[in-house]
Amino acid sequence: MKTPFKHIAVPVVFIGFLLLGMAVNIITPARELSEVERRPLIQFPSWSFDTLFDSEYYASLEKYALDQFVLRDRMRSINAHTRRHLFFQRDVNDIYLIDDHILSMEYPLNESSIIHAGTLIETIIDNHLNGHDIHYGVIPDKNYFVAPQNGYPHIDYRHMIELLHAHIEGAEYIDLKDTIELDDFFRTDHHLRQDGLINMRSVLFEHLGINPPDAPHRIHHEHAGFKGSYYGQAALPVNKDTIRLLSNDMIDAMHAYDPTSGETVDIYDLEALNGIDPYNVFFGGQHAIRRIENPNATNDEDLVIFGDSYSTALAPLLAEGYRSLTLIDLRFVSHETLDQHIDFTDQTVLFLYSVPILNDSYMLS
Repeated sequence: MKTPFKHIAVPVVFIGFLLLGMAVNIITPARELSEVERRPLIQFPSWSFDTLFDSEYYASLEKYALDQFVLRDRMRSINAHTRRHLFFQRDVNDIYLIDDHILSMEYPLNESSIIHAGTLIETIIDNHLNGHDIHYGVIPDKNYFVAPQNGYPHIDYRHMIELLHAHIEGAEYIDLKDTIELDDFFRTDHHLRQDGLINMRSVLFEHLGINPPDAPHRIHHEHAGFKGSYYGQAALPVNKDTIRLLSNDMIDAMHAYDPTSGETVDIYDLEALNGIDPYNVFFGGQHAIRRIENPNATNDEDLVIFGDSYSTALAPLLAEGYRSLTLIDLRFVSHETLDQHIDFTDQTVLFLYSVPILNDSYMLS
């Protein structure tokens, strides 16, 4: 009795597809970066006879194969669509969509991290800032605006602020939660658009006792097609963002530098717009200390901001109200060494942190 043709054809076709896929993966050059996932991809691990029986080598080889699979982006998209639209999952790996905004769940509240942040701020005040005019504020994340009413897990924002209040005694709190809304954020990223920070800027100026300069903003530069950090994680078709940089004659005249090296830096590093993370356009990315000098300031006030990446977009706007603005990121410099780079004398000081950083504040030192 002859074997039916389909019993031969199916395994032959299957094996053929496997061989074809293997051949395509072998001849396709390995990519160094994933623009969609915004991260470097694992390269082929070096081989030697010593690795022949090394399980870690084969684990690295497996990671390489997964990273360099030619249909990786397509398969990730199919997986996300299937889980979202076929199995009706409300989130995929803690990523969810609301009104064309991609969000990542920030949950649960890490109370020990909030206490650590408050204690660290109080330590810095005690060690460096006696006699200064000191304020602190919290920048809400996207979840604050949509998670409660849409049934997604979210942190207790009020409790978080109460924990900070209990551990920060030497600074005045500035409530910023009503200065922004969901559409002030990028759709595909966790950061705020610079043109969505104008209201926050006004509220900060009011609390800090600064009269806003009469210098209307214009669009300095636009960068379309921005794929934020959530774009690749979602693996779903979402409209891309546009980065709009604001300027005016006062901002145009500002110059910035790195006090740790003395090197001048661009307030807007336009070359970064073509890099793996276009948000690095602000000062060329995250650094320990940046100082902005405003030669057209209408007063002799100086501002020091202890902040994170959210503050880099806000800094040029706030610098309009000061003779100088110093931006410090404690993820890259220890507070114990600050006196080596900054002379703390009569400045106004603002601690301004986003919820994701406060909820994981052990990266601050």
